[in-house]
Amino acid sequence: MAGIDKVVKFKLGNGYFAISVNDVKEVVKVQNITRIPNAPPHVEGIMDLRGEVCTIIDPKVLLNVDSSEVNEDKQRIIVLDVGKSVGIKVDEVISVDDVLPDQLEDATELGEYAKAIIKDRINDRVELILWLDVEKLVQGS
Repeated sequence: MAGIDKVVKFKLGNGYFAISVNDVKEVVKVQNITRIPNAPPHVEGIMDLRGEVCTIIDPKVLLNVDSSEVNEDKQRIIVLDVGKSVGIKVDEVISVDDVLPDQLEDATELGEYAKAIIKDRINDRVELILWLDVEKLVQGS
């Protein structure tokens, strides 16, 4: 069906976010992350992903999201399919869902990382989900 996009929805702090499934290679549990001296604040470190070095970024730093109340058992790394090995650390992956055009709102005034706003139901409540532009998120990582 034309006009349908698929996104991975996830939580950062108390907010809901999404990225296109086309930008996702895989989702893995958080493993040992090695800190890198003098790395930018949003780079949490590097992780060995089956023999490949994967840079882990913390989108909460870039998006200025409060990082209180983190359940480490639910945290995941979303490994991105962007031509280099980069992953984003999220508090919880919620679902993979279709997004219809009538669920989308313009997000140009919400900053450089925002692609659109998705209106959708999560846990029987209508939530506003910020659809992130992955290319802009990983620039400079």
